[in-house]
Amino acid sequence: MYPETDSPPFKVTKKLRDEISKIIIEKPSERIKRLTKDFGLSNVLAKNLYLHPRFELFEKICGKYDLDPKLVANTIIDKITYLRRQGVNVDNLDDKTLSDIFQKVANKEVSKEAIDIILVKKGKNPSKSVSELINICNLFLFSEDELLNLIDVIIQERKSFIEEIGIKSIGPIISEVMERSNGRADGATVALIVKEKVTSMIKN
Repeated sequence: MYPETDSPPFKVTKKLRDEISKIIIEKPSERIKRLTKDFGLSNVLAKNLYLHPRFELFEKICGKYDLDPKLVANTIIDKITYLRRQGVNVDNLDDKTLSDIFQKVANKEVSKEAIDIILVKKGKNPSKSVSELINICNLFLFSEDELLNLIDVIIQERKSFIEEIGIKSIGPIISEVMERSNGRADGATVALIVKEKVTSMIKN
């Protein structure tokens, strides 16, 4: 081989060799195994993520915030792809945008159900920050009183429906609450409250 003539020679010292030896290059199989073990991802999701350009962003978000890693991975991989196919300008959805959104979810300022709405709005309004879009669209998470009031209103409106089909009405009632909350309610919380209230109504 010919020596490199465009760069000056340098000595490979023992210190440099020691520093290089400390660099651990993670094999694909090792990374996939770590993703499934440490983050609870499925093997398929881990395989899709390990070579993804935003793999480091995934690790940064999951390391910084108390969030479901599956939610983060699915948003980065599947949701962005879906929105692109729907005509949303995903070039506007940079790393900072995603990090800011997940920060709001982790801080319980917005629900995870609001993520899609914010992404779409950001795609159409690149000059607006995530905080500005949340304000403009009024996507702040419902207070407990606001959520309970909405659920009570819907249950009263659908009282005849609930009495007619009983426990089978829980699913449709949950769906209606989520639809009317416009991304401002957490799905798991809604399901828990609706189930409790509808069950109590049926028993009484």
